[in-house]
Parts: sequence; C-alpha cells; structure tokens
Amino acid sequence: MKNKKIIFFVILALLIAVFAFRPSPAGSEVICVDADGDGVLNVLADGTGECATIQDAIDSTEDGGSIQLGDGTYQETVNVSGTYLSITGNVDDPSMVVIDANYEGRAFYFDNAEGGISELSGMTIINGRGAPGGAIYVYTAALTVSDCVFYNHDSTNAGGAINFYNLTGDSLIETSRFYSNNGVYGGAIAASYLGDSGGLTIANNLFHDNTATEGGGAVYAGLQAYPVIYNNTFAYNTADTDGGGVYIYEDNSALSIKNNIFYDNEANDDNASHDGGGLYIRAALSDGVVDYNAFYINTPHNVYTSGSAKAPEAIGASNMSVNPMFTDVSIDDYTLLVSSPMIDAGEDLSSDFVLADIVGNSRPQGDAYDIGAYEYIVAVVEETPAEETPEETTDEGITDEPTDEEAPDESVTSSCGDFTDVDETDFTDEQCGAISWVQTNNIFTGGDVTGELAPAEPINRAETTKVLVQSFFIETDDAISTYEDTEDGEWYTPYIMAATREGIVAGYGDGNFYPSQTVNKVEMLKIILETANIDLSGVDIDRELFSDIPITEETEWYRSYAYYAYDMGLVDAI
Repeated sequence: MKNKKIIFFVILALLIAVFAFRPSPAGSEVICVDADGDGVLNVLADGTGECATIQDAIDSTEDGGSIQLGDGTYQETVNVSGTYLSITGNVDDPSMVVIDANYEGRAFYFDNAEGGISELSGMTIINGRGAPGGAIYVYTAALTVSDCVFYNHDSTNAGGAINFYNLTGDSLIETSRFYSNNGVYGGAIAASYLGDSGGLTIANNLFHDNTATEGGGAVYAGLQAYPVIYNNTFAYNTADTDGGGVYIYEDNSALSIKNNIFYDNEANDDNASHDGGGLYIRAALSDGVVDYNAFYINTPHNVYTSGSAKAPEAIGASNMSVNPMFTDVSIDDYTLLVSSPMIDAGEDLSSDFVLADIVGNSRPQGDAYDIGAYEYIVAVVEETPAEETPEETTDEGITDEPTDEEAPDESVTSSCGDFTDVDETDFTDEQCGAISWVQTNNIFTGGDVTGELAPAEPINRAETTKVLVQSFFIETDDAISTYEDTEDGEWYTPYIMAATREGIVAGYGDGNFYPSQTVNKVEMLKIILETANIDLSGVDIDRELFSDIPITEETEWYRSYAYYAYDMGLVDAI
C-alpha cells in the first residue's frame, strides 16, 4: 500500500485531535477549583481541567456562571437544573468541541430556572435521544444557542434536536446548523405553550435534511407558540403530514416570518393531506406577518394556509417564487451565487437585531439585506504587481550568476517536518500536519543516521505498537518478553510488552508476536480505535460503503472499524 505509514499517521493524528484522548487516573476524586481565579470553570475532554466533567462544572457553578470547554469529544448527558449559566466551546470552529450523547439520552436538559437565560455556543452536538427534545429540552427555563451544529438526533415526541416548553425568558436559536435530525413533531425544533414570559426567535440558521413523522420537517410551532423566524435557509426537509419546512399551528400578532428561503422541502406524498411543502399555517393568517421570503420547488405546495394552497405572493406582497441559486447543493453549500435573486431582496431587520449572517458577515453587504442564512460576499481580489528581476549580462550576452550578496534566500520552513526524504509538495496539508505531528511528539524524529522517515515504506507491527504507546501516553517498563520472537533488549520490546499489558495487542497462537510483519489498513483501524476505547456499538455495519468490503461473514469483524472511521472522516472511500 503506497504511503501506508502516512495513512497510519493521518488517522492517528486525526483521532487524537478529535478525541483529545488521555488516560484518566483510576479512582481520582472529582474536585472543581477555579485555579486561575478568572470566574470561568475550564473543562478538558481528558478530564484534567478545573472540573473533570461538564456536569461537575454545572454542579459547581452559581447563577450566571461560565464554563469553558476545551477542544475534544465529551460523552456526557447533562442537566442544568434550577440555575442559568453559559457553556462555551470553540465559536470559531464548533467541530472542535463535540458533545456526543452516545444514544444514551439527550445531551442537555435545562429546567426550572428563572431570572436569567442560559447560553450554549461553539459546539457540535451529536447522537442524542430524548422525548421530547433529542439533543436539548428546555422546560420552564430560557436558552440562547449560537454557533452550534446539531446532527443525528432523534425524538419519539416533539423536537428532533430541541424542544421548548413554558419559557421563563426570551430564547434564541441563531447561527447554527441542523441536519439529519428526526422527530415526530419538528424534525429539528419544536415549541409549544411558551407562556407569557418569553418568546422564541430563530434567526440565521441552516436547516437541511431533517424529517418529521408528523408535521414540521424542520420547525414545528404548536399551541401558544408564535416564533419569530428570520433569515434562515430550509432545504430538503420532509414531513410525513404537513409542513415540510415549517409548521405553524396558530396565528398571532407575535408571529413573524421574514427573509427565509424554503427550497425543495416536502410534505410527504404518502399521506392523504400532505399540505404545505415549504410552509404550513393551520390557521387563517390575519395577525402574523409572512413576507420577504423565497419559495422554490416545495412539494406539493410552496405555502398552505387555512384550508387552501396559497401563492407565496398572496400572503405577503414581497414573497417570491424563484430559484435562490445556491452555490452547490450537492455538497450542502447554500451560499449564494453572484446572480442570485436573493441578493438585496430582503427586509431591513436591524431593528430586530439581525445584524450578521450565519457565519458572522455583517448585514447588509449591499444596498439591502439578502434573503436566507448567508449574506452574499463580493470576492475581493488584490492585484499584486509582478516583480521585475533585472538580469546582469556580459558583453557577450551571457547572463552572469548572481553573487553571494545578491543570492536570494532559498531556505524553506517546511510544514512537513524536517525529514530529509520528505518533500512537502508530495503531500496534502492534512498529511503534512500528521508528519509534523509525529516528529513534534518525538514518535518518529528522523534522528538516526539518515534522518529519513521513509514515508512510502510499509509500517510493521513493532512500529505500529510504538506509535500507539507513545501517542496515548502508556507507560513502558522493563518487563520480560513473553513472546518467543521478541527478545529482551530490542528497541521495540518495552512498547510491545506495555501494549500487551494494556490489552491493546496480542500475539499469535504459536507464541510469536511477529514484530516485522506489516499491518494492513483495517488492522491499523482496529488497533487505533481499540486503544482509544471507542464505543462502536452504534455503528451500522449493514450498509455498503466500500466496493471492496462486501457484506459477508468474513468481513464482519472489521466492518465496524472501517465504517466508524469513514463516518468520522478519518478515511475516505476510494
């Protein structure tokens, strides 16, 4: 396998980056101490922060407190009960902080908090299961969510990702992405009986590929819920009954739906009613406002309200039925092309505090607000004048070599480490990052006579074991080898014995370890994922992902490793 060693480094470096794995001391006492006195409790994914877990931090925080999460993956389901606080991850890159509910419940439950609003920002929340609220349930509380991603949540009740009930203050969902979530009512968000103490605003979000087995493929607003829905993009959401994009149960003067795109949403044809592919309003629309929205190819109707299908323009003079012209929906790129009719077609919502788009670009960029989650940004190309390099010629017309004083500096700071046989032009940025990582962490240093990495050479069992032991900070000792072909005193023996002690590797039935035997890709994945103690119980191995991995009894032992790595973006199908 070409560059097998590099493949191993990339997978391992990505796994370390994503999961920030470190072993936690057994039986350690949980203590929360604000060591730096900054008023913020820091939580790290490896358990070595000022609090060992998110729940510990919550339990140690008073009203209005702040919790900062470091990059990594947290497998927790937590309760915020009787208090309000802020929990912040990485707002610049929410993918770096992952809250994995691991199919064991909803990720967050906010309840019984008056006098303040909790805040959640800068994280990716996945694999939640709850009824109601697959990822978050807000009950007799208030919550602001910003710069978050919600993926693969399921509710057997309302709110595939988030459910709101009886708010104690104004709640806000903004600058977030919801996809592949499923609920009975509201594939992504549901709200009902919000009460008199707070309203719900949903602004500058992207909703795509969410499903509801009843109404509201993306958003469901039930009884006594009158949301403000501004500058969102709804695409490819599906409801089995009504409201493929959004379902509104009641009309009210507080209801306001403006500057949204409804694109190719569906109220399922398998149902007898299947009304309002884009927007379904059960009541007659007389008090609420639905205007400056764009509707395109929603099935079977763009808009359905109070017993009949309506043209979007009939319920709001500035609504449009037109192709929004996204950049590339095949890769979920819902930014606008330069020719998009959404540009400068929206209403000015600055008085409603809609001041930026989903990625933080200020609104408006042009003469008026754009419709949808993304404001169109004009590309700025800076022209750099070409440098003229004068040539020195002799009378014979032959170019002289530059002198030492004139010689340009040809030194290059390589992003691929300092191995003598590694040319950064031969590798992707991701591969270079992995190569640099193994050198920086003294796993492969190039410190031998040649200074080489030998990236094209296969990696053997001894080398693989050493990399894992060092990467996961497993202590080595002078244990005597228990394998017939692994002699005491060999460089690899301490690593092999440490990994054997931890149950990471094992020998063969003949008593040998075969340290020089090469490792194939699925063996790499098995060893890495088991070392990191990754739970693979939720991996669907009945899918056909790879052309060279058939669904057979022979491949069953490694499909979970390969499929998990694919789902997490550690490997690609070839």
